Amino acid sequence: MNEFTDLKRATVSVPQDLDYKFKKVASQKFKFEKGWYSKAMAEAMEIWLKYNNLIQLKNGTNSLGRFVGKLIWDEWKQNFQNIDFQTANESTNQILNQFSTKSTYVENIDYHINNDDLKIYLKSYTIDDKPNMVENLLTEYLQPITIITRAGIEDITGEHYKINEFKVGKSSKIHLKKVD
Repeated sequence: MNEFTDLKRATVSVPQDLDYKFKKVASQKFKFEKGWYSKAMAEAMEIWLKYNNLIQLKNGTNSLGRFVGKLIWDEWKQNFQNIDFQTANESTNQILNQFSTKSTYVENIDYHINNDDLKIYLKSYTIDDKPNMVENLLTEYLQPITIITRAGIEDITGEHYKINEFKVGKSSKIHLKKVD
């Protein structure tokens, strides 16, 4: 089936500089392949819809972390098609397994779920072992683990969680707590 059979042609007006920036990034991603601009516009519309649905579902919450976490979690769920997520435990296992197998900074990841709390503990290699370790640990592991795990738990449970504690170091800790 041709991917262009059910297309709707639309004429829109956007600021010239925005169009230029969009076309620059879109052409780099799609490499001027046939239909590159249409593909980029469709992808942009999908992201806009997800973003605005998230804002409506969360009563006005427009945090970038929540938005990115939801996008990544939705993408990851597709990779776990054979898993029927029923509990926060199952989603947390899958998320943390993704990080623990690829880590150059984290020796061990463990977590505990107790009622309305999720506590994730990360034991790191000594900070002196690698340059820029604290920054890399934070940006490559702690932030992504936090936003993706929160999105997964919220998706599975239908509850809202906040970051209650966030500690970076040789023994890092992420504490997510359900909001009443």
